[in-house]
Amino acid sequence: MKSSIKYIAAAALCFFFTECKKGYLNVTSPSSVDDSFVTSTTTETFKSLSWCYANYRQNCIMSSYRWNDPVGSDAEYYPEDGSTNNLNAQLKTDQLPVDYATPGFNALYQTLALAKRLADIIATKDAYKADVAAGRTSDWTQLYGEAVTMWAFCYFELVQHFGDVPYGYENQVVTDYTLTSRFDIYDNLITALQKAEPLMYTLGTGNIGAERMSRTFCDALIGEVALYSGGYQTIRTDMAGLYGSVTFTKKGNEASGCVYARRADYLTYYKTAETWFQNAITNKGTCNLISADSRGGGINNPFQRHFQYFADLQVSPESLLEIGNIQGGTLTTTSEYPYAFGRPSDGGGSNAAPDKTFGALRIIPTVYYGDYDNADHRRDASVTVTGSNGDGNEKMLTFVPGSKSAGGLSTNKWDENRMSPPYVAAQRNSGMNWHILRMADVILMLAEVKAELGEADAVTLVNQIRTRAYGNTLHNIGALSGQALVYATVAW
Repeated sequence: MKSSIKYIAAAALCFFFTECKKGYLNVTSPSSVDDSFVTSTTTETFKSLSWCYANYRQNCIMSSYRWNDPVGSDAEYYPEDGSTNNLNAQLKTDQLPVDYATPGFNALYQTLALAKRLADIIATKDAYKADVAAGRTSDWTQLYGEAVTMWAFCYFELVQHFGDVPYGYENQVVTDYTLTSRFDIYDNLITALQKAEPLMYTLGTGNIGAERMSRTFCDALIGEVALYSGGYQTIRTDMAGLYGSVTFTKKGNEASGCVYARRADYLTYYKTAETWFQNAITNKGTCNLISADSRGGGINNPFQRHFQYFADLQVSPESLLEIGNIQGGTLTTTSEYPYAFGRPSDGGGSNAAPDKTFGALRIIPTVYYGDYDNADHRRDASVTVTGSNGDGNEKMLTFVPGSKSAGGLSTNKWDENRMSPPYVAAQRNSGMNWHILRMADVILMLAEVKAELGEADAVTLVNQIRTRAYGNTLHNIGALSGQALVYATVAW
């Protein structure tokens, strides 16, 4: 596949336009810069890197396409039917415009191009070279690793959503391009991240919190990339030679130029994933699985406590990475998750209690009523049967297709009613963060790869999550092996 495309070099490196509520994005940008100015100090360099974070939050979550990720499980569905608001989530892809995902697609390439440019410039600096030669982690080595991790993260997102994509053209102007095998991209990302990882601060050191990419997150990202590379996925069969020498084990029949398959050497990638997920736990820094709830007042739900941190406009200690937001004012950011996936509200766009919450993620009733154990503390923190009128009062959710208070049972993780005080000025402006990765995710992914590798201690990892969910060990699972072990880890 070839076409004409222009990759615009990231010439003006300080486009940053907002700040984070915790202060790390409180920067300004000069009107014109060059490479030497951008890397004159670590502070100036971080101003440019901050643009990457802001552009990801504002432009890379892909508009309606972002709903593919959470709606893609067997527990959730999209609430609208006749609307054209998100045809992809309604499985009406034949009605999608050809440029449906263009904004997010382009923004991811914009972001990774700037991140790559910054990493390349930092790598030429004498101060950076001296720190690397001395084997010491510094602000310069952190910034280099952070830029590489951002670059890799954006490519990882592109491959997740689009499969085989153009690779390696950033900061160039080209007239022709080809698609690159996702497996080659994954290999390149793993190599680059492994080089950057020892140069970075773990969470809680070097003033690096969960609103920035750390060594802890880099470790987990390497594990994720390896896991995805080794997992079953839909691969193309309409481009001979695209995957080179990679061979596959296939499931089902080939159709529409694709087939469901896993690379034959997947265990090698599962072993890599195991190593790096474990590294994320070893290098966790200040990140921990929240296993106790210290709020008092009869509240005892450490699972919900993670999400309450967002409502309190604080960073959760369970997050490896969060998307930072601020509330209100001239620098308001788009708090998209509380709007798109929060507890529904029929409030208007502004001055309501709370303001409109669309609620694009609904829970299949049999999951809520049949699959959750009554003793599972995650149930009521994850699913709600009520929403808000928008005037401070509660109302029952209906199963009529629609949005807000219609559309069925909703997620309950982001609830603007839980803010103190609730933000009522305007929708999408509450300032609540959302996580990219939690420690619980890392533990369960490690359990998954260990189970696939036949390692019985996968059960121990799963039981960490079950103990947290139930508040005791009464619901822990016993020794398992083989496919039963795999099913037990994937189900959690």
